[in-house]
Amino acid sequence: MNLRKLARDAARWAALRRGEVPLGTWQRRRLKWWLRRSKWHVKAFREALRAQAKRRQREPLEPAFVPRDNVIPLFDRMRRGESSTTAVVCALAPPEPFRISRRGLLAAMASGVAVALTIVRDSTSDDVIDSGHVRQVRLRDGIMHVARHAVFRLQAEAHAQTVHLSRGQAAFHLWAGAPGFTVVQTPLCEIFVAAARFSLVALESLVELTVMEGVVRVALPAHASSPAIMVSAGEQVTFRPGLFRPEPTAVSNVERRFAWTRGELFFEGESIAEAASIFNRFNQLQIEPSPEIAHLSVSKHRCALNDPRSFVDRFVGERGLASRTAGGVIYIFK
Repeated sequence: MNLRKLARDAARWAALRRGEVPLGTWQRRRLKWWLRRSKWHVKAFREALRAQAKRRQREPLEPAFVPRDNVIPLFDRMRRGESSTTAVVCALAPPEPFRISRRGLLAAMASGVAVALTIVRDSTSDDVIDSGHVRQVRLRDGIMHVARHAVFRLQAEAHAQTVHLSRGQAAFHLWAGAPGFTVVQTPLCEIFVAAARFSLVALESLVELTVMEGVVRVALPAHASSPAIMVSAGEQVTFRPGLFRPEPTAVSNVERRFAWTRGELFFEGESIAEAASIFNRFNQLQIEPSPEIAHLSVSKHRCALNDPRSFVDRFVGERGLASRTAGGVIYIFK
């Protein structure tokens, strides 16, 4: 038995299982199949979970800010045509390695102690993914979540994988230790990253980038001579047509901007027009407020991403408005 490969596979499944990336239906079935193959797999999986739990206890609760000079200039290297493996020093560490001895595994098997494995199901994440409100796409170096109505395509190359996001909302979790890097192209900017966790909202009038972990490098095709923009963990930058070089700004509650991958939306004073636009990215049932009430703000609360009707019922009740549904659209009016 190849213990090194066993440890590597167990660490990979444990990293997925720990909640960093929600497991889809196919992944849960694959994990169960892998665990049933051997008791050695069960032991390795439990050791991997224990090792990663120890590592998490040592990590700070808030995302660590990474120095801007801590990233190799991927964009410059790609322009020079370098084909060598790209290495990036970043805040995201791979799963903590651990060693499994053959004697230890045999002793655990011979002890006669039954090993109980409980897989806790995150029903909210699974529901929105299985129902198609959020799509989970496996990338070469990580996972991408995209909203139902997002328009995108993937392009694999020798040195990088390119994601063309034309419209919609997406969240990326790119793992450390990958041999290449990822390029995300939007209508207003290009992102170069090797390991990070960040989200993108691409609309006709803007592109919003929020970084939760790591550092990403952003280039502006319309201003090729201008230096790239470095966006660190806990920062956000918004690109608009005609805006030369926006500066990143710190954001609070950055985790909430990724809550939609778990099936939740948070509102804190957005207008009903903005809230309707967010819901419409994920649902077939659309929300359309009339122009005369589009400016009204939404009260601060958390709601389910896949239940626009309950959201509308709460809003019209608080504001004393009316609504009706026709042709797959909820109309809100006075």
